[in-house]
Amino acid sequence: MGALMSSPFQPFLISALVLGGLVLIEMLSVVIGASISGFLEGMTGLKAMEDADIFGAGLSWLNIGKVPLLALMMLMLALFSAFGFAIQSFAISMVHPMPAWIASVLSLSLTLPTTRWLGIGIGKIIPKDETYATQEEDLIGRTGIVTIGPVQAKSVARMKIQDQWGNWHFPRVKPATEGDIIPQGTAVLVVDHFKGELLVIRAEEDLLT
Repeated sequence: MGALMSSPFQPFLISALVLGGLVLIEMLSVVIGASISGFLEGMTGLKAMEDADIFGAGLSWLNIGKVPLLALMMLMLALFSAFGFAIQSFAISMVHPMPAWIASVLSLSLTLPTTRWLGIGIGKIIPKDETYATQEEDLIGRTGIVTIGPVQAKSVARMKIQDQWGNWHFPRVKPATEGDIIPQGTAVLVVDHFKGELLVIRAEEDLLT
């Protein structure tokens, strides 16, 4: 156990610990009924970047936008840790462990193509029910709760909203009425969308379900 905590193994041990943390967060999200993966995609805007440039093409190559982001993060962390521990264990059996940075580069070079290959298979299994499967106009007429606020003209705000398939989204929102300020925690109704943001008004009680 002591050898696994030594310097040559540290990058892979840290990766494994981060993976464990994400698993706990995902378990918690299931309990509270929120989509952590959808929240991450909404916050980072990765879907919008998919075809934007070389960086976006790289993300697309890794199947980001086709497979839930959190699933890919967990897969990469697991592979990076597994390959790293295997590489260092093999090196120790031959002579001595490699420098951590060399083993990390080797592990990453195996992790990326393996992630792509496994991601293609995962994408065929997991239903396309994440944020990338729903357009902004599909959310018009639906109600949600302001999670990051207040909602006002010159600030970044987000809401938690459920689509017709029961999946949660965390899009950016702006007030549909000029000068309106909607506090965090307020129930809102989506009435339109503009330039990647949903336009909302305060929801009436009889619209809430």
